[in-house]
Amino acid sequence: MVNSTSGETAGRPARAAVYIRVSSGDQVDNFSLEAQEQAARQYVEAHGWDLHRVYADEGHSARTTNRPAFQMMLRDAQLRQFNVILVHKLDRLFRNLGNLLECV
Repeated sequence: MVNSTSGETAGRPARAAVYIRVSSGDQVDNFSLEAQEQAARQYVEAHGWDLHRVYADEGHSARTTNRPAFQMMLRDAQLRQFNVILVHKLDRLFRNLGNLLECV
């Protein structure tokens, strides 16, 4: 369990996976992959977390979980390679409750 204020797990810094995604129109609204990654890296550093990996899906809709980087992140989660997922906005991960419930 991650302490939400310190980002620690059992006395160790959280190990974060960063998930970034854009669909075709998102880049116009300042949600570019680069902007999302930069903000996430700053957040991870500011909280003293370790960055496991950045998973990026470009041009994929969140209407489905069939996205290459997203699927790789799920496999790595099953292997317990990280204990925190950081996203710019929740809609980068899921567009509907059904997909969210499938993954938890």
